[in-house]
Amino acid sequence: MISETKNFHLATGNNQISLPVSRGPRNSYAGVLICVGGRGNEGDPYKSVEYLEAHKSWKMEWKSLPDMRNARRHVGAIALGKCLYAVGGHSGKDHLSSVECFDLETKQWVLKKEMSTPRRGIALAVVEVFGSQCIFAIGGLDDQMCYNNVERYDPGSDTWTNVAMLSIHRGGVCAVTLNNEVYAIGGNDGVQSKACCEKYSPLLDKWKDIPPMKQRRAGAGATVANGKIFVAGGFVQGSNHDKISLATYDNAPLASVEVYNPLSEDEPWTCIRPMASPRGGVGLAPLSGKLIAVGGHNGKEYLKSVEIYDIETDSWEQGPPTHLARAGSGIAWIKADIELLNREPENLTALKDAI
Repeated sequence: MISETKNFHLATGNNQISLPVSRGPRNSYAGVLICVGGRGNEGDPYKSVEYLEAHKSWKMEWKSLPDMRNARRHVGAIALGKCLYAVGGHSGKDHLSSVECFDLETKQWVLKKEMSTPRRGIALAVVEVFGSQCIFAIGGLDDQMCYNNVERYDPGSDTWTNVAMLSIHRGGVCAVTLNNEVYAIGGNDGVQSKACCEKYSPLLDKWKDIPPMKQRRAGAGATVANGKIFVAGGFVQGSNHDKISLATYDNAPLASVEVYNPLSEDEPWTCIRPMASPRGGVGLAPLSGKLIAVGGHNGKEYLKSVEIYDIETDSWEQGPPTHLARAGSGIAWIKADIELLNREPENLTALKDAI
C-alpha cells in the first residue's frame, strides 16, 4: 500500500496555452486564474474556489466564486470553452471519479459523467481529436497504487473513453498540451518520483518517450509559454541526491524550475531561476503576461503565498496571496468576461430583491 506520507501532496499542473516565441503569454492577458479545492493546515479538503483577474499591477486580490459540490484535494482542473472542469481528487474519505463543471455565465457547478477510475493526483489536458476538443485525464493514484491509465472526455456527448496507457505508472503527474500533443511530465510510480516524460499523439493514440528532466519530481506545476514547457516545484521522493536539488532527504519540496524546448536536440531541458520558496503540490499557470505559482507546501506548512515569474527578466516576485493556504489544488487559466464574472448570478440577485 502506498502510504499517505510517501505520496505527500501529489498535485498537478494542467494549463495549456500555445504562445508566440518573441513575447510573454499574450493570450493570458484577457482572462482569470481560477484555483479550486486542495487542502490546508487543518488537513481537510476544500470545496472553496478563488480567482485572480489579469492586471498589469499586482495589487489585485483573489476573489471568491461559488463552492464546488464536492470537497476535493489533489484535484485536476482545466478550462474548456466557457466552463471550468474539476475532475477526481480525494474528498477526505474517498477517492473520487466524479466530475463537475462550473459555468462562467450561470456561476453554477453541474455534475458531469464520472470517470471509470477514482483517483487523486491526476493530470488534465485539452487537445483536439478529430475536430472535437476533448479532456484527457492522465495517471493519478489511490491508496493502493499509482495508475498508468488515461481516459478521454468528450463534452459534446458527456462520455469517457479509455485510450492508450502511459508507458509507466504516474501519480502526481503534471500535463500540458503543446502543438496538439499531450505531455505527461514526472510523477511517482509508487517507489520514487520520476524525471522521465512522454508525449501523446491523439491521431496515433500512442505515447512516445521524450528526454527526461534534470530533476525527478512529483506534484509539480506545469504550463506552456513561448512554445516551451515550464515545470516548477514538486516533491522529490525516494532519493538522496539529485542533479539540481540540494535536498538530501526523502519527500523534499523543490524550488527548482525547468524549461523544455522541443526544438533543442542537444539540451532540451534547461534550468532557470528557482522560486523563492520550495513548493510541493504547487499550481502553475499564465496570467497578465507572466507565470503564476500558487500555493503548495514548503516542507513545514501549507502556503498562501504566490510567486510571479517574468520570462523576459528570468526573475520571480511576490504576488497577492490566496485567501486560504492550499496545496494539491487545481489551477487553470480561463478566458472570461470580467464584468460578467464579478456580477452576481441572476438567481441570487432575485433572492436578495425578494428579501
